[in-house]
Amino acid sequence: MRFSRAAGERLAKLWCANCHVVAADQAQSNPDVPPFSEIAAKPDLSVEQIKTMLSGTHPDMSLSRAEIAALVAYIRSLKEG
Repeated sequence: MRFSRAAGERLAKLWCANCHVVAADQAQSNPDVPPFSEIAAKPDLSVEQIKTMLSGTHPDMSLSRAEIAALVAYIRSLKEG
Protein backbone atom coordinates (compact mmCIF):
# COMPACT_ATOMS: atom_id res chain seq x y z
CA MET A 1 0.00 0.00 0.00
CA ARG A 2 1.32 3.43 -0.95
CA PHE A 3 0.77 6.26 1.49
CA SER A 4 0.10 9.76 0.34
CA ARG A 5 2.52 12.61 0.68
CA ALA A 6 -0.46 14.91 1.22
CA ALA A 7 -1.71 12.83 4.15
CA GLY A 8 1.77 12.94 5.67
CA GLU A 9 1.95 16.70 5.20
CA ARG A 10 -1.40 17.15 6.96
CA LEU A 11 -0.22 14.98 9.86
CA ALA A 12 3.09 16.83 10.05
CA LYS A 13 1.34 20.18 10.24
CA LEU A 14 -1.07 18.86 12.86
CA TRP A 15 1.31 16.91 15.13
CA CYS A 16 4.94 17.66 14.27
CA ALA A 17 4.91 21.43 13.69
CA ASN A 18 4.90 22.07 17.43
CA CYS A 19 8.57 21.07 17.47
CA HIS A 20 9.80 20.77 13.85
CA VAL A 21 9.64 23.11 10.90
CA VAL A 22 7.66 20.84 8.60
CA ALA A 23 6.91 23.15 5.66
CA ALA A 24 8.46 26.14 3.93
CA ASP A 25 5.61 28.41 5.02
CA GLN A 26 6.14 27.70 8.74
CA ALA A 27 7.65 30.60 10.66
CA GLN A 28 9.06 28.93 13.76
CA SER A 29 9.59 25.76 15.74
CA ASN A 30 11.68 24.46 18.62
CA PRO A 31 15.29 25.44 17.81
CA ASP A 32 16.56 22.23 19.46
CA VAL A 33 15.01 19.88 16.90
CA PRO A 34 15.85 19.55 13.20
CA PRO A 35 13.49 20.75 10.48
CA PHE A 36 11.98 18.05 8.29
CA SER A 37 13.98 19.36 5.32
CA GLU A 38 17.22 18.71 7.24
CA ILE A 39 16.09 15.20 8.15
CA ALA A 40 15.13 14.52 4.53
CA ALA A 41 18.51 15.75 3.28
CA LYS A 42 20.51 13.14 5.21
CA PRO A 43 22.02 11.05 2.41
CA ASP A 44 22.10 7.69 4.19
CA LEU A 45 18.77 7.88 6.01
CA SER A 46 16.62 4.88 5.07
CA VAL A 47 12.88 4.43 5.27
CA GLU A 48 13.39 2.02 8.15
CA GLN A 49 15.49 4.56 10.06
CA ILE A 50 12.80 7.22 9.63
CA LYS A 51 10.17 4.74 10.87
CA THR A 52 12.34 3.96 13.89
CA MET A 53 12.80 7.64 14.67
CA LEU A 54 9.07 8.26 14.46
CA SER A 55 8.15 5.33 16.66
CA GLY A 56 11.16 5.03 18.94
CA THR A 57 12.02 8.62 19.78
CA HIS A 58 8.46 9.91 19.82
CA PRO A 59 6.76 7.56 22.31
CA ASP A 60 4.40 10.27 23.54
CA MET A 61 2.87 10.60 20.07
CA SER A 62 1.54 7.02 19.66
CA LEU A 63 1.44 7.11 15.87
CA SER A 64 -0.22 4.28 13.99
CA ARG A 65 1.64 2.36 11.29
CA ALA A 66 -0.43 4.15 8.64
CA GLU A 67 0.42 7.56 10.14
CA ILE A 68 4.11 6.69 10.27
CA ALA A 69 4.00 5.52 6.65
CA ALA A 70 2.33 8.78 5.59
CA LEU A 71 4.90 10.87 7.47
CA VAL A 72 7.72 8.85 5.89
CA ALA A 73 6.22 9.52 2.45
CA TYR A 74 6.09 13.24 3.21
CA ILE A 75 9.62 13.44 4.62
CA ARG A 76 11.03 11.53 1.63
CA SER A 77 9.19 13.82 -0.75
CA LEU A 78 11.07 16.79 0.74
CA LYS A 79 14.32 15.20 -0.40
CA GLU A 80 12.98 14.79 -3.91
CA GLY A 81 12.03 18.45 -4.06
